Formats: sequence, C-alpha cells, structure tokens
Amino acid sequence: MAAGLVLLVALIATWLVRDHMVLLADMHKLQTETLSRTITHQKMARNLDELRRQGERVLFANTPEERKQAILVVQLVVNSPAFVSNLQVAAVASDAERFLSASEAGNRFGEGPRAEWFKLTQRLSLLAGDISFEGLNLGVADLKAMQTLVLLNQQKLLAALVLLTFFMLGTLFLIRSSFIAPLRRIHSAIDHIDQDTEPKSTVHSNIREIQTIENSIAAQRLALRGMRESEARFRTVVEMTPDAIVLHRSGKLLFVNPAAVQMFRAKNAQELLDKPILELIHPDSHKIVLKRVKAGTEQGTTAHRLDEKYIKLDGTVFDVEAQGQPITLAGEPAVLATLRDITARKRTEAKLQVAASVFDHAREGIMIADAGCAIIDVNDSFTRITGYDRAEALGQNPGFLKSGRHDANFYAAMWSDLTAKGFWSGEIWNRRKDGKVYPEQLTIQVLRDPQGISQGYIALFSDITERKTLQAQMRQMAYFDALTGLPNRRLLDDRLGQTMAASKRNGLYGALMFLDLDNFKPLNDTHGHEVGDLLLIEAARRLTECLREVDTVARFGGDEFVVILSELGADKALSTEQASGVAEKIRVSLAAPYLLTVTQLGEEDKMLEYHCSASIGVVLFVNHEASQTDIMKWADAAMYQSKVAGGNRARFYELTKVTPNTTESAAVPASVPAS
Repeated sequence: MAAGLVLLVALIATWLVRDHMVLLADMHKLQTETLSRTITHQKMARNLDELRRQGERVLFANTPEERKQAILVVQLVVNSPAFVSNLQVAAVASDAERFLSASEAGNRFGEGPRAEWFKLTQRLSLLAGDISFEGLNLGVADLKAMQTLVLLNQQKLLAALVLLTFFMLGTLFLIRSSFIAPLRRIHSAIDHIDQDTEPKSTVHSNIREIQTIENSIAAQRLALRGMRESEARFRTVVEMTPDAIVLHRSGKLLFVNPAAVQMFRAKNAQELLDKPILELIHPDSHKIVLKRVKAGTEQGTTAHRLDEKYIKLDGTVFDVEAQGQPITLAGEPAVLATLRDITARKRTEAKLQVAASVFDHAREGIMIADAGCAIIDVNDSFTRITGYDRAEALGQNPGFLKSGRHDANFYAAMWSDLTAKGFWSGEIWNRRKDGKVYPEQLTIQVLRDPQGISQGYIALFSDITERKTLQAQMRQMAYFDALTGLPNRRLLDDRLGQTMAASKRNGLYGALMFLDLDNFKPLNDTHGHEVGDLLLIEAARRLTECLREVDTVARFGGDEFVVILSELGADKALSTEQASGVAEKIRVSLAAPYLLTVTQLGEEDKMLEYHCSASIGVVLFVNHEASQTDIMKWADAAMYQSKVAGGNRARFYELTKVTPNTTESAAVPASVPAS
C-alpha cells in the first residue's frame, strides 16, 4: 500500500510539474511576442523621429554634401524593415522622402517648402506618438493575459497541493510505520554494536529488505563480537609473547610490543616510536635488511627467518633471528617483523660446535649412552680403537665390548661408584671387533638433569696398550736383569720381604740360597764377555727350571744368583730336607756341561763345551727371626764356606741360641756334598 501511495504521489507531482512547465512555456512565448512587438513599435517611433531630424538637416543644411548625406540617411530609414511592415508608416515615410528628394533636386528651400515640411513633421510626430501608444496597449493586453494564465495555474496548483498534502500525510504515516521505526531500531542496533552492548531483537518489520538488513546487522554484531574477541586475544598474544614485534613503514617504527621495549633496553615504547629502524640494525646487516624490505613491500613476499645483528639503545650489539611480513596500513605498504634474541643460542651453538669438534677430533674414544645404557652416539676414535663402526655400535649395550677378564664383582663395584659418586675411572680390559683383548683407561660420567635424575652416561676411554707395554718395559728394566731376564736386586728384596711376611703369617719355613759360579772368570778372560754372557743366560734358564712357580730366582750381580724358596713346611727338619733337595737339583743342573757358540771376526762360529759348577749357601728362616739383611749375610757366608771347601757343593747356615735375649749363628757343613 505504501508503494501505491508513493506511486500516486509521484504521478500527481509529475502532472503538476508538467502543467507548470506548459504554463512556463506559454508565458515565455507570450513574453517573447510582446517584447518583439514593443521593440518593433519603438523602432518605428525612433525611425520616425530620425526621419524628422534628417529632413531638417536636408532643409537647413549649409552645404550640398551635408544635404546629400542627410538624404542618404532618410532613404535608409524609409527602407528599414520596421517601416515596410506598417503601411501607414510606410506611406507617411514615402511622402516625406519624396518631399525631401524633390526639394533637394529643385533647390527649393524657401519659406514655402519649410512650412510644408513643418506640416509633414507634425504628421510624423503624431504618427510616432500613436505607434508608441499602440505598443504600450499591446503590452498591457499581454500582461493581462499572462495574469490570467498565472491565476489559473495557481488554482490548479493549490488544488493539487491540497490533494498532494493529503496523500503525502498518508504516505508519511505508512513510511513511518513501515520504514522509520525499523530504521530507528537498526540505528539503535548499530549503536549497540559500536558500544559493544547487547541490543534488543530487531526483527519487527514486515518488509523483506528491512528484515534482511536486520538479520545482516545481527550477523555483523556476532562477527564484530568475534572480531573483538579475536583482537583481544591477538593483543594479549602480542603483549605476552617473548618475541619482539615491531611495525615499521617508510623506515620508521610505528608500533613495538613490550618484548621489543625490553629487548632494546628502552624505558618505554615512546622511546622507540618514530625512530628509524636502521638505527637499531648493525651496519653489517643494513644491506640484507633493505633488500628484504624492498622485496616484501614491492612483491609482497614474506621474508624467511634470517640471522641479523641489531644494536640496543645502550650500544650493545646482539644477534637476532628476524622474520618480516609485508602488510598494508592505511593504504600504504608496511612491514610487520618479529625479532628473537638469539645471542645465548649463538653462544650455545658456538660451544656445541667446539664440543662437536672435540667429540669428532678427540684422540680418546667417546661413547654416549641413554639412561637405559643403550649407545646413542660414538665418535671416530671409538671406531679406530674398537674396530666397530658407528652403525654397529648404536643401540648396543656397552657390555658387548667385554673381554671376559673381569668378574661380576668388578662390574658391581663399578656400578656402585657410578651410583654413589656419579663417575668411575680406572683401567679395564675390553675386546676389539677382531677379537683381540686390549687394556684401556676408562672414565664414565653420569649425566643428570637439574633435578638430579640420571639422563644417561658418557664414557671416555683410550687404548693404553702402548703405555702398558712401556710400563712393562720400564718395570722389566727396573726389576729384572737385562741379560738373563731374572729379577734383579730390587725385586729380590721385594720378593724376600713378601716371603718373610707370608712365613710369619702361616708359620711355614722359607729358605734363601746364595749361588756363585765356579770357574766362570777364566771363561770371560779366555773367550770374552760375550761367551760369558751366554753361560750366564744358560745358567739362569737351568735355575728357573729347577724351581716351582712360587719360588724366585734372581741375579744378584756378576755370576752370583739368589734363590728364594717359600712355603716349605712347618717342621724345620722337613724344611731343611726340602731345601737340600732343591739345592742338590740346582747343583747338578748347573754342573752339567755348557755348549757355547764362540763367534770370532773373520772366522766361522765354533761350538765350545765348558764345565762350570756353583757354590751354594743356604739359610732357613721362619716368623721373622731375623732381618732381610741378616738372612742375606748368612746365606752369603754359607756360600763362602762352600767355595772354600772347593765349590760345587751346598752349605747350610745354622742359627744357634746363645742366651734368651740373643741369637748367634754358625756355619755348619751342608748336607749336600759335592759329587
């Protein structure tokens, strides 16, 4: 209905406009015609006056030239379109022209022609007045006609306006009920949206379009609420994120978050805003930053994360991981960048690189295992030492390297130290991939987290085969005779002390034999020390074969040897018999012929058979009844008695008690005579 009323009002308005336009056209036409006639009559009146003035010039001109000019003007006026269109005016004008032409041609300028001209000018003046009056009457008539038209149009307009007012009021009522009220509710809903408050329901209009608008506003309200919630979350993220976020345009900072203020050690955000971004970037990074910003703003490409150097407000240079995103801000390109301080990470990476270099190039084998003792990494030295490559070792338990030389107690003690102390260090025997057993110096460290919970183990080890060999060589040199390989005096003293301590502990007798080779010096003098050394080596071999594993034979010096017999027995007589048996066995073995190879320069080697015996002194000891020095002296004294007796025999040194507090010794004949 409202649409119909609007259409009717539009038709009436159109009719009024059309009628008014027609009236305006008629009035314009009437005005044009009236103006044209008025102008024509005025022209004729002016031309009649002009004709009268020119006639007077003709009649009263002083020269013929002036009269001719006046006659020409008269002819132009008479022949004007305004005179030709009016017969009365044309007739009078023609009479005036003929009169003036005749007067000029006949040179009649006396009183008679002038009187006649005076009458003619009266006619011209009367005619000009009539024409002017006629023009005025025509204008008055036209004005009355226009007034009539305007009055008629006003009546029509008044009636139409009354009718239009009636329809407009109805239309406004309908518009108010159908449009204004819903629009007010829509406006109210928009205000609520702007104020972020909950509006009342707006779906009241029956007009589909307005219902659509109302539904759209409701949807917009929900979308706006979601957008504001999203904005709040985004702002929270921006303010709470540990990464610095900066927004710059045309090279100047427009926004910084709290993390950026803290990163650049500024007092507040205002200290950074409007600051040129390049002032915060180290000159070494200017070129790459400008290139990235240009690519982002011109091509819209997102810059990948890149390590750059920045400068704090206090001048400190630090490392930053930066990433830029081109955006449009107020219609102009800008860059939103995230900055992360990676100075600590760079230092850690440098340390890790050093650690990795040490790991890769260390001469020691390195093995890392997890909390379950599964190997997770090994270095190249591990492969070099063990023979197992990295792929073979990963995932294995370090026990696959066991040599079998250590018992369960050894490994139990190792794990006990690891648990209690967090580390273990010592020597251990392991087995290579080729099956060879080798010694290694091993250190194991438990890896713990800040809470002290074990996270794994790291083991450093080195192959100490060469060191062991060198130690053995040094020990050999320190404790063994270089020629015969027998223990020397230093080791002899140690072994004697151990034997005496054992004798005291278990109450068993021990014996010490001092041997000196008979007839040895002539061999050296005759055939040289090289041949003498061969005999000493053979004598040492024979001595070793005559003894048990628990016994000791040592070279005392020159051609002198010492034998220690341990754990003989608790009975002295039985122990003496055992010692005598060993002494006899040694005597017989050493008295056997020696086949020695004699080498002379320029001659072939020849075999030398040589006979050499030994003088042996024996002393028994038990329970530390004497010192080591005393025992050695007594054995030496018994050996001397044997040599005095002719050699190739053994003599015992017997201890005899003189007083309860003193002990004296006396040499007695050995029970092993020379054969």
